[in-house]
Amino acid sequence: MGNRKQKIYFHGYTFYRDGRIISPEGYELCGYFFTYPYSHININYDGKSYKKLKAKLMYELFSGEEVPRSYIVRFKDGDPKNCAFNNLYLESRKEFARKHPDNNKRKLDEKLCQEIKDKYYDENRKKKKNAPSLREMAHMYSCSLSTIQKALE
Repeated sequence: MGNRKQKIYFHGYTFYRDGRIISPEGYELCGYFFTYPYSHININYDGKSYKKLKAKLMYELFSGEEVPRSYIVRFKDGDPKNCAFNNLYLESRKEFARKHPDNNKRKLDEKLCQEIKDKYYDENRKKKKNAPSLREMAHMYSCSLSTIQKALE
């Protein structure tokens, strides 16, 4: 029934079952939100930096199994920032698509794209001084960074 350890050591990092990750230098990795709201972390080993989805890495380390490509890691409490192992479970991509049919259809319409451009650009199509960052805009519109970038094209 999986690994019952409370912590696992991986390339000098300490992973705790409650979702905390401590670097070899002793500080806690909080992650960054490359694709809002899912947290990514950088793990450095063998002289290289590897970007990993925090929840996926936690699941793989504590379950001892790799996540197949046809599955995604989901959160029992619905909070993607809570990466405690007991909050994670696997769901097939087909099942997820069946439960959330509108997920892939959510695109920004022309009106919303114009609103984003107005917030970001001045009349000469240059970034406004007080414009929010692309990440802040992704958070405001509850979409990914790449969706905001496409809206600004």
